[in-house]
Amino acid sequence: MISMYRSNITSDLLSVLFSYGKTMSKTDLCLIEPFVKTRSPGFGLILVAESTNGAFYVAEAISNPSGSNEFVTPEDVAKQACYNLFEEINRGGFVDSISQSLVCVLMALGTADVSKVKTGPLAPYTIQFLRHIEDFLQLRMKLETEKEEKLLMGTHKVIITCLGIGFSNLSRIVS
Repeated sequence: MISMYRSNITSDLLSVLFSYGKTMSKTDLCLIEPFVKTRSPGFGLILVAESTNGAFYVAEAISNPSGSNEFVTPEDVAKQACYNLFEEINRGGFVDSISQSLVCVLMALGTADVSKVKTGPLAPYTIQFLRHIEDFLQLRMKLETEKEEKLLMGTHKVIITCLGIGFSNLSRIVS
């Protein structure tokens, strides 16, 4: 289903992404003008989508560095950001692949209660980060693959469960 949307990215969708520039007032353009005149090494785009369940999905895309031989237009960057956003939505879960490691460290350092979160497939960065948590905090997280037969949408989901170590800031003055 996602591939259907992925193939229908047209100039209409890209014009919606760039419509913010058309609604700017004259004062907004005056504030941006000094930055436009400077020579920038590149540009990028971050897209955020919210699901009906309240989950946020984030995707980003950047242009090639200024020293590279390959030129990338802003439309190409927007198209790549859209593809990345559709990929994040397809992965599913309540945490996108960019934020998986942050959620894991917050669960590990949290109170001595059980924490549980559902994500899409783990990113390679998150897998290595879980190894670091095990090495430095001696905390092993339980990873379970969720297999829902009812909803065959997206990829498999991973449920991460752990018991926090109850880390607290001892240098903070308590009144």
